[in-house]
Amino acid sequence: MKTNKQETREQAIYKVTWIGFFVNVLLSVGKLIAGFVGRSGAMIADGVHSVFDFASDLVVLLLSLSYIPAGKIVYSLLTVILSGQLIGLIAPKNAE
Repeated sequence: MKTNKQETREQAIYKVTWIGFFVNVLLSVGKLIAGFVGRSGAMIADGVHSVFDFASDLVVLLLSLSYIPAGKIVYSLLTVILSGQLIGLIAPKNAE
């Protein structure tokens, strides 16, 4: 049985993760739009970085909602897999 302190801690963790999730969505979209409109490679790169932050939050939220007891290795592995997939999608096909 969970104590009051444990439940309060878990609620705080979920709250911070949800806030980070929405902030990263807004930052990602805003930075990518600004980068493409302004033709700024640095802003686009920063937007992509925000997308990866968003992906990390998404992994944490999905795992917490699925009630799977997981250690840090699972979070790290899924973050690496998602990051690799995103890089594969956005990387130039004929980069040399």
